[in-house]
Amino acid sequence: MRDVGSGATVVQGDNNFIGLSAEAVQGLIEAATRGVSEKVAEVSRQLGVSQEAMRAVLRTVGEAAVPDEQLAEKLAEVVEQFRIAVAAIAALRPENAAAQEHVAIAAIAAASGNRNEAQHQLQMARLGALNQANQARQLAKEAEWAAAQQMFQAAQAAEAEAELVLSSLF
Repeated sequence: MRDVGSGATVVQGDNNFIGLSAEAVQGLIEAATRGVSEKVAEVSRQLGVSQEAMRAVLRTVGEAAVPDEQLAEKLAEVVEQFRIAVAAIAALRPENAAAQEHVAIAAIAAASGNRNEAQHQLQMARLGALNQANQARQLAKEAEWAAAQQMFQAAQAAEAEAELVLSSLF
């Protein structure tokens, strides 16, 4: 702040609080944010998700620079999508043990708001399932080949049997 003459003051910068001390500004911030934790706890109880998950959602919304008047609506949208994702994870029922473990860890991570860990675990479950599918396909190919070999051997046995029957005719 600098004085530019009688009755005029020029103020520069982003954090200007004319007429308020730093303590007063801190008091205003505390007053504005007082009750936020209680509100988050109440909403998280109503939605059936942990406070950590709610805080992760709030961080996500905050990063999106949502205007205050749209915050509740955007939070509701994000929370609904989050609930759909958690339900989708809960609905997974992989057959192989490794994928089951990854899905269980993903469910816990998602419920606690750790989206990165949940996504990583779901990727691991997907890769495990794909690996099992490829192994099953390979086994199916081997089984098909073995079946073809058995059919060929059965045909050879039938041919030998037919030759034996023909030899008895002479």
